[in-house]
Amino acid sequence: MLSDEVKLYFTSFQKEIVELKHELADEKQRSYKKEQNLLIELFETLDAFGYLLDNLKNKENPDRSIKRTIKNLESIQRKLLRILENRGINKIEFPENKAIFGLCKIIETQQDDELAEQTIIKIVKNGFRRGDEIIRPAEVITVKNTG
Repeated sequence: MLSDEVKLYFTSFQKEIVELKHELADEKQRSYKKEQNLLIELFETLDAFGYLLDNLKNKENPDRSIKRTIKNLESIQRKLLRILENRGINKIEFPENKAIFGLCKIIETQQDDELAEQTIIKIVKNGFRRGDEIIRPAEVITVKNTG
């Protein structure tokens, strides 16, 4: 039979293990939230690069300086995407160019009788995923034909 002192020590040890498990779970949750916030900020930076690139590409008669700037910005954008990919975070793709529930948020619709319903006209913001987890859904404009 175990002495009362050993039982007390064993009980105390078990309580400490439970407390440490809770602390570890809390720390994992805090770390996850910090990572998510960092990723959201990085996604917003990628969005800004995308908007800037779109504006530069739409300039009429761009000079050599603008063309060089576009190439440099595209290079930085690719590097940022590669950093994400190396950490298992991938841009959400739509191979059939159709909106997929859960992977995107439709922020606007437009009528276009030449295209099928739910066809993506434009990806306004790219979405990102890690495996099956959707970190940020894509924001898209799709076709919605009435009648």
